[in-house]
Amino acid sequence: MKFTELFIGALTLRQQTFVTLRERSDVFQRGFMVLLIAALVAGAFASLEGAIRVVTPLMSKEQVVQIANDAFERNYNGPPAFKAMFQPYPAEIASMIYDLENLPPRAGEGARPVVAILEYVGNVLATPFSWRWAGWMLFAGLLFQLAARWLGGRASMAQMLGLSALAAAPQIFSALTSLLNLLATVGNSPILSSINGLFGFVIAIWSAAVYVKATSVAQNFSLARSIGAVALGLAILIIVFLALVIVLGVVIGGFVGAVSR
Repeated sequence: MKFTELFIGALTLRQQTFVTLRERSDVFQRGFMVLLIAALVAGAFASLEGAIRVVTPLMSKEQVVQIANDAFERNYNGPPAFKAMFQPYPAEIASMIYDLENLPPRAGEGARPVVAILEYVGNVLATPFSWRWAGWMLFAGLLFQLAARWLGGRASMAQMLGLSALAAAPQIFSALTSLLNLLATVGNSPILSSINGLFGFVIAIWSAAVYVKATSVAQNFSLARSIGAVALGLAILIIVFLALVIVLGVVIGGFVGAVSR
């Protein structure tokens, strides 16, 4: 199976693509390659804003202050009598932060392009191994593999991780959302921000659909049973998280109580 066929098959949820990959001895490596390429392409666009910001600010000070004032006008819900008192603060804070980020002298001015390029390359290369990509693939794979086993699944860990890695394929289009976000920031365009949010939502749903399909084929489940395994895994995650929050709250409460005596 060629890599392009694997990638397109993942994007189109083609049954034969998932089945063929499941039976390969290098199922994990092939699946991870899809994640790797998608992450590198997405990272190449997501890291642009930071690289440009190293060389020059994306917005002028006046634009930053205006955005802060507009946000205050939209979001202020306090008593009208206090509005005039608080109104100058967002602009002052935004102006102060802008000045701090661009303090003169900008030491090593001539080296800034080199720093920007090195930082950009480093961020792009690190993207596939971040929590959002490889980190989530491994964590979610282990979690949903456990849930699927409880429901009678028989996939090996390599099959589960290799197939579920295909869910990263739609994320290659997050390169578009990063580009739209950059254009929205430079142009201060709310319309582009709204379109960007819509694209992000579509990509998230698309990835979730691929993940459910991958779980179904890997575990030899029906789609309904696959959704059940994912839901069970998420329920386990929520329960564990709540338990940790409760335990942490009890520990902090006990510590505060002991100190206050």
